[in-house]
Amino acid sequence: MASLNHVCMWSEHGWVRVTAEEAARKHPGGTVSVHSGLFMCELCGQYVTLTNGDTRVRYFKHSAYEANKNCPERTFGPSYVPPEYNPGEHELPIRIVIKGNAFSLELGLLYVDADILRKQTEKKVTIATSAGKKFVYSFERLNSDTITYLSIGNEPSAQYVITSTDELLKFWPRTVKGINSRGSVFEKKTGKMLPIDADVQIGKKYLLLTSSRYTQHRLREGLQISKICENRVGWTTWYVYEIEATELSEYAAKFFLDIHCRLTDIPVRMTPIWPLHIETPYVIKHSKNDMIMHVSGNRGTTPKTFPHAYVQTRKCPNTGQVIKIACNGRQQLISTGSANVLQYMYLWREPLTYQTDEVDVDVKDAAETVLSGETQKVLPDGNLLRIFTPFDGAVVIRDAERFILTKIPISANTKTTVPEIKYGTIIQVLQGLDIVWEASFAKQQNRASDEDDALVKKLSANKGDQIPVKHSLSGAVAKLENYPKTKQWLTKTIRSGYISAKSLKYLSKYIADTAETRKGDAK
Repeated sequence: MASLNHVCMWSEHGWVRVTAEEAARKHPGGTVSVHSGLFMCELCGQYVTLTNGDTRVRYFKHSAYEANKNCPERTFGPSYVPPEYNPGEHELPIRIVIKGNAFSLELGLLYVDADILRKQTEKKVTIATSAGKKFVYSFERLNSDTITYLSIGNEPSAQYVITSTDELLKFWPRTVKGINSRGSVFEKKTGKMLPIDADVQIGKKYLLLTSSRYTQHRLREGLQISKICENRVGWTTWYVYEIEATELSEYAAKFFLDIHCRLTDIPVRMTPIWPLHIETPYVIKHSKNDMIMHVSGNRGTTPKTFPHAYVQTRKCPNTGQVIKIACNGRQQLISTGSANVLQYMYLWREPLTYQTDEVDVDVKDAAETVLSGETQKVLPDGNLLRIFTPFDGAVVIRDAERFILTKIPISANTKTTVPEIKYGTIIQVLQGLDIVWEASFAKQQNRASDEDDALVKKLSANKGDQIPVKHSLSGAVAKLENYPKTKQWLTKTIRSGYISAKSLKYLSKYIADTAETRKGDAK
């Protein structure tokens, strides 16, 4: 029998792909039972056995006593290759909503172009549960520019069936996998359900919806779990737990594996890099022929497209890969995963004529005076700034050479105080990578002071022929009241008894020109 080819082994970074030969070198002593939990089939998420090698080369095999015998590699053999993805295999998002001691569920429909919706003769969509309960919604409920979440009640269903026109089912799958009675996992922050075999991270909180009852797990085991609420539906009680892996431990990893998730320190993620684009849930709008993306993850994920498009791939050591996708049509589906789709998005190519609203940033001093983002000649009252924005961000303080001195985080809708503002600093308010407000604080320079410095420099530079100082030159000193440095230089020169002929000529002309300028200003 040929060995299984999609087997993972637990490591310090999570589950990593391993061959039977590699596993045999690490475990040279006989059979490694399925009950050891050391090796896992990444296609079905079940533990497998490493044989002892008495009669032939050691290999991985599934157990005859597995509850689930639908593993693709078990059915089609070790040469099995995950098929190309198509829109019907991409799950629509399911979201959990918790209010008090009860929960409800919502199904998200990706938005469809308004022109397509208008062309449909039957303007409704029906969502049916496995128990036959139906939820009917008119197209008026659908958002025209973002995903629409529609209620599917509080009774979890193993599957949801979508009924609508054939053209719309090009965007939405006909069936959506629902809630697994053993447990379905949701992101706590967004409420969105994770796909089967999804990556979960250390220190991130998740919600587990299950009909199984759990007890509090101890922190030392690398896992925390606590009950949030429960619903009694018919003869079944459904529980919602908050779960979190506090460390990358084997215990926590196996717990998540039992509920069809992979604990990892580098999750699978697709991030658009270029061109400029507008990002909405599951849709990236852009106006170019190519899209460049970064795909991260510590397991062998394969980006795929539908319809098929040319994809160039470049490996990035320790950070995943960068891909360049040729966007052949207006709508291009790009997805990544292993046995299952883990993340996907639609690339929509269309002219970008959108404009974003200017970010509202409120910057005041201690006297509540509003400060504009420009060069400030005086320091703010109290030498401090109070900054208020509707979004999270940061305040960056730079010196005159624009080197960063410090960085202070900003929380949305909260006043942030920046103390000890000094001359020679630049204050920037950032949201993301955008500078939404900037001001520099520089002392107002005295024009006469600048001219004084320049005049001394000019007079000192003249080294030519030296001539005796005339008595009349002492009268020039009185005319240089606003030029203390020049006055000091001239006094020292008079005492020496000699002055450069060029310096004397230049100084005489400068004093005469300055006097004429003052007369003109007086008129």
